[in-house]
Parts: sequence; structure tokens; C-alpha cells
Amino acid sequence: MPRRPKSASRKLLAIAGGILAEALAMRVRGYPMGTDVVVRCRRSGEGDEGPIQTGHGLSTNIIEASLEGYLSALNKLRDAVVREVRA
Repeated sequence: MPRRPKSASRKLLAIAGGILAEALAMRVRGYPMGTDVVVRCRRSGEGDEGPIQTGHGLSTNIIEASLEGYLSALNKLRDAVVREVRA
């Protein structure tokens, strides 16, 4: 079952990418060889209408896996903003 990310994690999204984003859900699964994290987020201010991006992280370190997931989702959000501006 997805967990609601802590507010500190949501703030990290806003600071790291220069894009105001809200983390919607985070799924963490532990395996013998590492941790798998999936993060779902959307740009803040778009309400329920904005597109949702998913990021994935995999590492033996849960913090590293979480950051990889967040950064992956942020990069997808940033790319979507760039495409909007160029259109």
C-alpha cells in the first residue's frame, strides 16, 4: 500500500528541481539484494488535473534509492515543463 511521503520529502522536491512539486505516494519494497522505491508526484498548483510522473530508484541503501526515485520523477516533471515552453 502506498504511503504518503513526509512533508520534508515534498519540500526536497521543490528545492532540488526548481519546480514546485508535490509527492503523492511512495512505495518502498525491501529485497535481500536492495531496496526498490517508486515515487509518484505532480507539479504543485495543478490540483487533481495535472499529469502524474513516476520515478524509480533501486539501491542497497534506502536513502539512496529514495533520492533516485525522487530525482527521476523530478527530471520527468522538468522535461514536461520544457516541452510546454517550447510548444
